[in-house]
Amino acid sequence: MSIFEQRESNLRGYCRIYPTVFDKAYNAIQTDENGRDYIDFFAGAGVLNFGHNNKLMTEAVITYIQQNGVLHSLDMSTRIKREFMQKFVDVVLNPRNMPHKMQFVGPTGTNAVEAALKLARRVTGRQTVVAFNHAFHGMTLGSLAVTANSYFRGAAGVPLNHVQHVPFGAEVENQRPQDGQIDAHVALAQLAAQYRDSSSGIEPPAAFLVEVVQAEGACMWRINLVTQSRSLSQRRWRLTDCG
Repeated sequence: MSIFEQRESNLRGYCRIYPTVFDKAYNAIQTDENGRDYIDFFAGAGVLNFGHNNKLMTEAVITYIQQNGVLHSLDMSTRIKREFMQKFVDVVLNPRNMPHKMQFVGPTGTNAVEAALKLARRVTGRQTVVAFNHAFHGMTLGSLAVTANSYFRGAAGVPLNHVQHVPFGAEVENQRPQDGQIDAHVALAQLAAQYRDSSSGIEPPAAFLVEVVQAEGACMWRINLVTQSRSLSQRRWRLTDCG
């Protein structure tokens, strides 16, 4: 029995899917301790969009550490944080006339989802959030409520309320929905009709939470569907849109 089986929690998951011990990684390739290479399509659940150990990033990190740069500061102000914020404003926000503020959350996606849910509910004064089938948003309680997988949801131990799950629909351009699958355009149109109907019994939500590229569902939305969902959420009810 390995040290992983002896001492690591039974909550571990991904290592059960990839039963090998990885040793090195560069760009899109991971190499196990026996020297076998694997193309890494998983990419850290999507966060390694520049690949493993990107040369430019590695050099920048090493230089920063050698200069004794601040590595942990909670939400305190630091020079490197100021430089990042200014660059983000100059490159992303100002050219698009976006007055947005930044919130620096923890190192996991579920932290960002929790913050978005709280912000949406506070701004709108509403409780219900619309989420989509097959989506995975995290394992903390709020994120778990908008996650669709029954296996993960079953671990909560408490009711997961104030979420309306709707079909994700067909995802590939010019592909017809499979049997029993609702086209995403149709699903959004039906949702809009329910909200317009004062006798539907369904109140407008605080937010739409869209996982555009679904790892759990192995599919993605077309860009026109993203536009349609934003139009539904923002123009009619001025909802907070997060995803």
